[in-house]
Amino acid sequence: MAKLLLIQLLLLVLYVSGHERRSIRFQKPFEQDQDGTYGLCENEFGQMYYYKEYEGQENVCGKDVAKVKYSNRINETGWAFVEVEVSGRVIEPYQQGYAAGFVEGELLSSQKMLNSLVIKTLSEITFF
Repeated sequence: MAKLLLIQLLLLVLYVSGHERRSIRFQKPFEQDQDGTYGLCENEFGQMYYYKEYEGQENVCGKDVAKVKYSNRINETGWAFVEVEVSGRVIEPYQQGYAAGFVEGELLSSQKMLNSLVIKTLSEITFF
């Protein structure tokens, strides 16, 4: 959060001070370790929890509600891929929508994802 505020302050100072044309470039591309499959699960008491699947891990969820598969290929292709799957156990359309929106939102709202968006956007902007 502090980094984001610092970047906003820097942008304001550059805009107000009227410096010559400047461009911000970042030394290395943003990398994140979030590739993988994430899921929303229901335990035996009806409570929901969010988890990440790891390769070689036995199934940690008895009652899957929804899963999201994420692959960040922004540095190679310019795209990040998100695939959402809702369990057949969830019958009502509004529940399917809620479950799909929850797992996607939980993944994409992380601080790293927001930082990636800000850094990617700022690296393409030229300041006057």
